[in-house]
Amino acid sequence: MTHLAHVKSTSEYSEFTSDVERAALAALDGEKAESGALTIVLADETQMQTLSREFSGKDIPTDVLSFPDGTIDPDLNLMYFGDIVIAVPIAQEQAKRAEHSTNDELMLLTVHGTLHLLGFDHILPQEKDRMWAHQERILDQLGITIQSPE
Repeated sequence: MTHLAHVKSTSEYSEFTSDVERAALAALDGEKAESGALTIVLADETQMQTLSREFSGKDIPTDVLSFPDGTIDPDLNLMYFGDIVIAVPIAQEQAKRAEHSTNDELMLLTVHGTLHLLGFDHILPQEKDRMWAHQERILDQLGITIQSPE
């Protein structure tokens, strides 16, 4: 399988790009996803609040948003899974509260967002249990031992 993850960030967040890419690829590989690509954007709170308002109707910033696509990228001739946007300042706050690194939090959010692009959800309790189990398995493979948020 060919999996590609493109990470876009400002120079302010560039230190996180390689681990975020590694987390997305681990999720795609771990789920044995078909060959394909996705994009991850490391954003600030203002960008995230704008997207949250526009796409979820909530005028507050959130930690991660996923935008599934599912079409064939004509340039790559691969499935384009979609886009993930992560608010780095929110991830930093969450990491501090949970007493783990920002990098680990960003990798958790990346895996979480990637699973959403692959069709996972957590609205119903049984869906949440399934998604969290997959999320924790992938994080474990990455050497990250943080708990998925409640």
